[in-house]
Amino acid sequence: MLLTLCTACDVRNEVKKSISVEYSTLDSTIAVIPYDTAYYWIFKDAEAAHLTKDDFENIELVLNGCIKKYNSKYDSVANRLKIDYPWYKLKKEKYFIELKNYKRQYVAVTNSNGQKVVWANFFCHSFHDNWRESIVMFSDGGNCYFKLKINLATKECYELRVNGEA
Repeated sequence: MLLTLCTACDVRNEVKKSISVEYSTLDSTIAVIPYDTAYYWIFKDAEAAHLTKDDFENIELVLNGCIKKYNSKYDSVANRLKIDYPWYKLKKEKYFIELKNYKRQYVAVTNSNGQKVVWANFFCHSFHDNWRESIVMFSDGGNCYFKLKINLATKECYELRVNGEA
């Protein structure tokens, strides 16, 4: 009986560890925010989902490809502007996204097609101490604030929105 009790405690501790990893700060820059139906503006017809280690790896793969494509697009624009307006000193840091410079918030759901989708919110300044518990939103701020969605089933990034500058 004592052996059964000890084994049960170990199982409960493993479950607690699993849950706490899924819904806690994963490192100093990433927080997973549990989905709430009040986030209707992020997702419609969705249910809360958990993120696994594989999900986090896939998020990184898709995200890196998405941001590489975004930066490449703006590199082309910057090169064209240099030719058309040689006197204008375009600063790449105002347009390019370097993922290492951002804190992240992830909200994971299963959509109506049964696919796991993650809304990712990025910011370089939060001005809020509780950014690990509640979503940070800003209206402007340029590339310091952006958001996107990643469909983990299709490995696609979409709805990339970079804030404008005031």
